Amino acid sequence: MMLRKKTGLVIAFLTAMSLVSLAFTSSPSQPSIYSGGQIEYASQKDPAPLFGWGGYITNISDIIPILNNLKSGGYSAIRYWALPKWYYGQTPDTLNFTILDYLVQQAAAENIVVYIDCEHNYPPSAYISGNVSSWINDLINVGSRYENASNVVLECVNEYTGNDQPVIYNEAISALRTAGIHLPLLFNFWWNQPNVALNDPDNNYAIGRHLYGSGYDSYNPTTPMNLSDAVDDSGINSTMYKYFDDPTQNLYLQSVLNLHIPNGWVITELGPTDNESQVSNPSVGNMAFAMQFLREAASHNVTVICYRIGDLSEKALYEQKAQQFFQEDFFTPPA
Repeated sequence: MMLRKKTGLVIAFLTAMSLVSLAFTSSPSQPSIYSGGQIEYASQKDPAPLFGWGGYITNISDIIPILNNLKSGGYSAIRYWALPKWYYGQTPDTLNFTILDYLVQQAAAENIVVYIDCEHNYPPSAYISGNVSSWINDLINVGSRYENASNVVLECVNEYTGNDQPVIYNEAISALRTAGIHLPLLFNFWWNQPNVALNDPDNNYAIGRHLYGSGYDSYNPTTPMNLSDAVDDSGINSTMYKYFDDPTQNLYLQSVLNLHIPNGWVITELGPTDNESQVSNPSVGNMAFAMQFLREAASHNVTVICYRIGDLSEKALYEQKAQQFFQEDFFTPPA
């Protein structure tokens, strides 16, 4: 099943591969226990959220093995990173249409949704400031190419630290829709930028955020242990409440629901840690954070793209660490 585009002012149903259920506009009636292992909700709402992995893909020969790996693990999304040429110039990580065309085509055959992160930036910066026209023109160029693809989400911004959103986000939406591009859109907000509703005549956008468990870098009790024990002992349970159910927060899920964002909340990067010195050796706390977040996301119908693919080394590492620390799978997406 693929994403269905909405055109004009007519709002079409989102399919089961939608970003987040359009019907999910209030909290489930039963609160989460925020402990590892079995999710405590009585039932899962339909349609199910998407789960996937993201990263740079610079070799076309890597695409089939990557998609096969994702499919075999039950994942249904992939996030293709590309540095914008208008900002970085030509680099090995600049968008390659030959690779992306093939990825979109092959992913469609496997019912995998492609998030095109064509404006990726790192480190975080105000990279769009002073370059709004170049940014929008690039989005139109990419969006026009994949307008007829039923498995594409156009991710319009990555880690933008400027303070001129939502103005420029609304400007981009208007330009894209005027150009006849009706793909689902996604706009990420920087870590301290409150969620806001955007003006989309198609009512076909999501807002996203990046979350990492760096606050648990130093949590390293003796293992193996139960995931639930690690979540409770480290305080991760309180963090999960903040992300998913705290009505006072303006950065996380409850804010998105209150704003009635049509395609909901999407975590476009979830990782155990963003501490570069610890990425290859995540702590028990790092792993517990990522694993529990995925379990809560499945319960709350939040789409998550994990960090990262490419050579799949981090994915394999996380799977190995999950068994080493907790003797359970890193994550199995709901069927």
